[in-house]
Amino acid sequence: NDKSPMWGYPRRFNLRAFADYNELLATLASADWWKRMHAVFAIKMILEYGRSPYGEDLDKNGGSSLLVNAIKANRAALEARLAQMQLSETDPEVQYALKTPFASITREISF
Repeated sequence: NDKSPMWGYPRRFNLRAFADYNELLATLASADWWKRMHAVFAIKMILEYGRSPYGEDLDKNGGSSLLVNAIKANRAALEARLAQMQLSETDPEVQYALKTPFASITREISF
């Protein structure tokens, strides 16, 4: 039962697609490019904004707030992982996501 969003729906990179930090990490290695891209954007969103601009991390008792905290706590490891992905990623869309600041991408998408 795959609960991952299809590419382009919704037109944002919500954290709720990932049950926890381990699932987020596993998705970075998915065979599906849009799942890898969604994971990259979710990580970059938190690393750049420090929070979800969609209010997903407002529940301080769990859910996405735990994922946000895990991303923040593992910043150096995630930055290294994304840098390593840049060297091996073959999909041009994911490669673009890895090289482009999240804020620039969200402006291009124009929610």
